[in-house]
Amino acid sequence: MNKKIAFVVPFIAPYRVTFFEKLFNDSHNDWCLLHGHKKEEDGRPQYNKSLSFKNISFKFSFNKIGPYELYYNKGLSRKIKDYNPDIIIMSGNPGVISNIILLIKSKIKNKKIILWVCSWERGNIHGFYKKFKSKITRYYYSQADAYIAYGTHAKRFLIDFGIPEIKIKIAYNGIETDHMSKNEMEILREATLIRSKHTIKNDIVFIYVGGLIEAKKVIQLIDHFNILNKKHLNIKLWIIGDGPLKNKVQLKLEEFANNNIKYFGRIIDGVDSFFAAADCFVLPGAGGLALNQAMYWRKPCICSVADGTEEDLVFEGKTGFYFERNNWNDLQLAMNRFINTPQVKKVEMGNYCHDLIENQSNVNSMVEIFKETVFNV
Repeated sequence: MNKKIAFVVPFIAPYRVTFFEKLFNDSHNDWCLLHGHKKEEDGRPQYNKSLSFKNISFKFSFNKIGPYELYYNKGLSRKIKDYNPDIIIMSGNPGVISNIILLIKSKIKNKKIILWVCSWERGNIHGFYKKFKSKITRYYYSQADAYIAYGTHAKRFLIDFGIPEIKIKIAYNGIETDHMSKNEMEILREATLIRSKHTIKNDIVFIYVGGLIEAKKVIQLIDHFNILNKKHLNIKLWIIGDGPLKNKVQLKLEEFANNNIKYFGRIIDGVDSFFAAADCFVLPGAGGLALNQAMYWRKPCICSVADGTEEDLVFEGKTGFYFERNNWNDLQLAMNRFINTPQVKKVEMGNYCHDLIENQSNVNSMVEIFKETVFNV
């Protein structure tokens, strides 16, 4: 029997499009993506081109009340009612008020709910506010019928909230690898040109790709790379991204006047060549999928607490190096460990990275887990 499935997301990120295309290419079920549209630049790119699958848009809005970041999707409940799905898949973020309302209404009508849970926490809520949030979160999670976790950390997060392990599947948060595999030789040729244009022999290139927002800690990365660069003259830092901190980043680079730090702006098409041209990816703050993309191109990664998915990707001395959260001297030490790693070992680490993405954290594996969960719910 065919099922009607509504998949609700706040907005469509470019890197998710092929995931939805493959997931919705399912002759056994009727899928529809309900998605918001952002009006303001927040550092996270939004897909604005036409889609090849069934989709319905709604108004996406964000408000900050005290320490809480709250989201509301105007018109979502009505559009869900019109579509009348059997199953609803939505974010495990209890800060999406419209999702809580939708969940309550759906349970009354005996619709099945699947929560897709990341588990990333900003760590800026304490005391009474944290206890209140925990109560709302516990209630929100308790109402679902099944759970798909981004990784091991998210699964543990759910279990800590009392969710039975049997109800949880892990779909390792992954990237689309098909196009990278198909175009690998062309991407590597372009990477060679980028490398020859922006480096000289024996340079070591650290790269950051992501949003220019406070949670990503890009300014701190620039500051402490600049210090490290005084000890290691052959290191470079490439920054790719956009967001509210763009002007601050540019002012910082003007202040330092360090030619070893380059800002390339936002690059979506063609960014794989920059990953391939670099030597090591650095994630100074929150994030996740950029780790996957760097690792596909055999780049060891340096990170701290990101979004939880790093636990399944970054293994000390095997696929990268860790530093203590917000300890910027420790970040320098982690970068220094990579600098001092023998080239043979770097190649070994890079190959391990690539294999991990090919065999675990990719869109094809995610699609299979989502289909399995829908079938069994």
